[in-house]
Amino acid sequence: MIKYRSLEVLLQQLTSPLDAGQVAIAGAWRNDEQALGLVKPDAPGLAAYVFTHGQSPGRYGVHLDYPATEALPGTVFLANEDLGLNALFDLLVTHFDLHEINT
Repeated sequence: MIKYRSLEVLLQQLTSPLDAGQVAIAGAWRNDEQALGLVKPDAPGLAAYVFTHGQSPGRYGVHLDYPATEALPGTVFLANEDLGLNALFDLLVTHFDLHEINT
């Protein structure tokens, strides 16, 4: 899997939760050098699509996907762009409830 350096840096930040199985790399976007999919294995529908397409160097965009509920039966997502690494990492920690990780 070949990714832009900025995505490789993010993956290094996520080593602990990836190794612990708290989050996993999605099959989608594996061949896209500027995008990365993340999923929570034990929470279907909870995912994140991280991308560098259209972002300034060293900046990220992300779509945070949430599981459907009875009140909101369709796909629900929140989009953010122009995020620095620390802001993106903090969003992912909150989104995937990774508060018990060592970074």
